[in-house]
Amino acid sequence: MTTPTLQLYLDDSGSRFPDKKPSHDRHDGMDHFAIGGMLIQRDRLGELIQSHKDFTAQFGITYPLHSHSIRVKKKNFSWLQRDEEKANAFFRGMNDFIAGLPIKVIACCVHRPGYNDRYSERYGSERWKLCKSAYVIAVEHAAKYAMSRSCKLEVFIEQSGGAEDKAIKGYHRSLIETGMPFNPITSQKYAPLGQSSLSSVLMKNPNFITKSNRAGQIADIVLHPVIKGRYDRSYPPYGHLIRSGLLIDSELTDDEKPYMGIKYYCFDGL
Repeated sequence: MTTPTLQLYLDDSGSRFPDKKPSHDRHDGMDHFAIGGMLIQRDRLGELIQSHKDFTAQFGITYPLHSHSIRVKKKNFSWLQRDEEKANAFFRGMNDFIAGLPIKVIACCVHRPGYNDRYSERYGSERWKLCKSAYVIAVEHAAKYAMSRSCKLEVFIEQSGGAEDKAIKGYHRSLIETGMPFNPITSQKYAPLGQSSLSSVLMKNPNFITKSNRAGQIADIVLHPVIKGRYDRSYPPYGHLIRSGLLIDSELTDDEKPYMGIKYYCFDGL
């Protein structure tokens, strides 16, 4: 009997460099790096693709759904500024479209100031790039979820560039070959999976996708609300994900959430 497979689609947001400062002061206090997106059973991917086709056809969209362009109503989505009635219909339709997808949203978001407060003095220039922590945590949490449902886990992530993609391959390979990279004593409370468990559940290599990938577009759309929702709990798209039951935390007990759910890392005091 073939083992069922969960697919994890990931996107990233923010700069992966610890000392990178925002280009301007933000009133919402957002200063982060995050990797996240959504989980879907492989045999239900066709449903997502068809829903995506139906939604985009309804509005004559022949280009990727891109979260930032939609939010700021620019580039391919500049028409959202010109036609209020159509824009309102689009946002209502997108809410319904996302709410109906057979997915669970998962992510790891790192608060840069908190990360630097915690690690600058101890590690200085030897601090990891934020993508290392975010990737291994997001994938390990998804792997635990997959194991709890007797599934394999296959990872898909949007390509970023030669050096960045090479780094992701290295993080993934290390998970399989040596396990989680964190101090085993201080991380013990999160019940990290061991190397043997990770190598048994994870597919060998991550798959790199482009912006044309329909599932990847959904990962992009759902990631931003999860990030901004930590800085502003009243953010409407975040509330919509909660009400729709799409966050992975909605399926977890309070005991499971810290080591299997959405991870907000170094948000001490916020």
